[in-house]
Amino acid sequence: MLKKVMAKIGFGTAKVDLHMNKHEFVLGEEVRGHVKMIGGSMEQHIKDLQVEFWIQVYFKNGQVQPHRIATIPLSASFHIKPGEKEGFQFSYQLPKNLPISRGNVSFFFKTNMEIEGLVERSNKQSIRVLPAEPFTLVIKGFQALGFQEVSHSGYFDGHHQRFIFTPTDDLKGRVKEIKVEAAIRRQGVELELELDIPSFRRDRELFCDIILADQMLKNKEKLASYLHGTMEEMLLNEQRYRYNRKLHGHLEGAIGGFAGGMLGGKLVDEWFVDKMETTYDAEEPYLLSQSAKKR
Repeated sequence: MLKKVMAKIGFGTAKVDLHMNKHEFVLGEEVRGHVKMIGGSMEQHIKDLQVEFWIQVYFKNGQVQPHRIATIPLSASFHIKPGEKEGFQFSYQLPKNLPISRGNVSFFFKTNMEIEGLVERSNKQSIRVLPAEPFTLVIKGFQALGFQEVSHSGYFDGHHQRFIFTPTDDLKGRVKEIKVEAAIRRQGVELELELDIPSFRRDRELFCDIILADQMLKNKEKLASYLHGTMEEMLLNEQRYRYNRKLHGHLEGAIGGFAGGMLGGKLVDEWFVDKMETTYDAEEPYLLSQSAKKR
């Protein structure tokens, strides 16, 4: 009787331990892991055993908002005897448009074991979600031009993740910041570029979409030259690229874009936006201006 009473408050119950094959994963990669269980001081009925994948977003006002992205069932009802050992394998394909682990975003996997008698046991393992190689090459292309990421680059606004660079050499004094949203395509990377131009009264904003083919991404000099040429074109023809940001829209399938569909627009507005306001051609890339691309 005493064992049953103690089990109901968590003493002597079965233990669960989550193990990952590694702790860094690229967007779209398959995560593999296993869960080890050891029976407690008495036989127990395990009503349910799951692994959950969570995102955690840190707000400027100090609040932290976790949200479950996926639930991976491992086993339904079963009994485990005292000291008995059980093991369960699992795998999960990371979505390609998750935010990456940067700025205010982190991820973890967590076990969820429900034991008859209302006792729940869990433990968790944090992971880092890294960008796919094509976007890493884009970052290197900007770095080759002397641009540096700012400390808050990669901030997730609840819809998309934006990456921000400042010039240290090329275009210094002519461009204040470059803001980038990116989507990995089958044959390259699509970018939304926003150039913030310093002005005496109010900074001006220029917008442009480009697609960078895989062949170009692998040639750092050619990539850097093309990025430089694109930005020069925007600066020399400001009127062509100055239009309302709302008409520009967010990039479909962009890194971090899972939120709109998985969390739902209303939830995103409530959780993220309001709280954060407290502070092709396969061979050649091409440029999409307002007149060339319909929204």
